[in-house]
Amino acid sequence: MPVSHFGLTVSHIPSAASFYLATLQPLGYRYIGRSGDSIGLGIDEPDFFLTQEPQGNAVSPAHIAFRADSRLDVRNCYASALYAGAYPSGAPSYRNGECTVFNAAVEDLDGNVVEFVFR
Repeated sequence: MPVSHFGLTVSHIPSAASFYLATLQPLGYRYIGRSGDSIGLGIDEPDFFLTQEPQGNAVSPAHIAFRADSRLDVRNCYASALYAGAYPSGAPSYRNGECTVFNAAVEDLDGNVVEFVFR
C-alpha cells in the first residue's frame, strides 16, 4: 500500500523549508500551503509536511527516501542538497550487486537521513 503522506519535526521551519524546497525541486516538489505550525510540500498536493518543534525541545532524526525517476534525478537531488547545506552520507552510486538500485543519501540540517532512490 502506498504512503499517503509523511512529516518531519524540524528545529527551524524557515531553514528546513528552504533546504527541502531546493533539495526536492528536481523531483517537482514545491510549497503547497501552511496549516498551523506546519507547512506542506508536494507535487500536485501536499504529501510531505514540516512541523516546527517547540522551542527547547530536541528533534528526533528520521530516515526518509524519495523515489526518483532517473539516475540524473538522484544526482541532481544530491547536488542540490549539498548546495543547500546538507552533509554527504552516501554519494550517488549503485548499492546492490545486481546494479538495479541507484541511490544517494545526505543528512539534513537536523540530522535526518534523506535518501533519493531510482529503481
